[in-house]
Amino acid sequence: MLLWLDLWGRGYSDSPLGVTHDATLFGNQIFYALTSSPISRTGQQSGGLSVVAFSLGGRIAVSLAAHYPCLINSIVLLAPGGLLRALPTGYGNPLYQFPRLVPTGYLRKLVANIIGVRVSADSGEVPVIGVDVMKKAPLDAAAITQWQFDHHKGFVYSFIDTVVHGPLMNQHADWKKLCDIIRGPSIGAVPTGQPSRRFDSKILVIFGDEDGLVVKEEVSADLLQMLGDPKHVDIRVVTGGHGFPMPSSDDVVKHIGIFMNLT
Repeated sequence: MLLWLDLWGRGYSDSPLGVTHDATLFGNQIFYALTSSPISRTGQQSGGLSVVAFSLGGRIAVSLAAHYPCLINSIVLLAPGGLLRALPTGYGNPLYQFPRLVPTGYLRKLVANIIGVRVSADSGEVPVIGVDVMKKAPLDAAAITQWQFDHHKGFVYSFIDTVVHGPLMNQHADWKKLCDIIRGPSIGAVPTGQPSRRFDSKILVIFGDEDGLVVKEEVSADLLQMLGDPKHVDIRVVTGGHGFPMPSSDDVVKHIGIFMNLT
């Protein structure tokens, strides 16, 4: 059974107001999704979760696996965040620290420049993007991003708050905790009563060969240093920039299938 969720303020998920968009908020969202499902996905008899996460979701998945290893059966990270050496151009704008003091229209222009969409004067009636765009193959990532910017009323707020408070950089503590678990129980990273299927195992990490945000050479170097042995990580590279999961979906699925023994 597949559970696919959009992070708060993205896609079809609402934008929670008055709360900080940090690792705790997004981590709680995973548990909200799990506990709202009629199918049991937790516990030793459940078979565990096979987690596939992209970008910011990768950092959130790392935290989930690091703190609740008994839930995790396998981990696949696509261009995972949390170990960035530097934020992209535009992310460090000081105006993001005081969004309530900045005109909404100007904030929208700043975010539009970052994500590469146009600012329309009137978004008008909200179309159901699932009917037209989501059924096309390959998916039109640009159209989906434009729809989100135009019609998700909380997207800009959530985007800015995530840039300011989100777990994008300097998240080595949780990464280290997960790497200790993957390396084996002798490290003592898991407290009593928290057995892990991930002991002495490996994770799959996939990068885009032209990704200027999550750079393979930088992230893999940090990851290998924390793991201590390359046998614990399967690193793959596919064609594309940071949005590679859509245009290179066939290669991504192939690597995941082999890693999870699905083929």
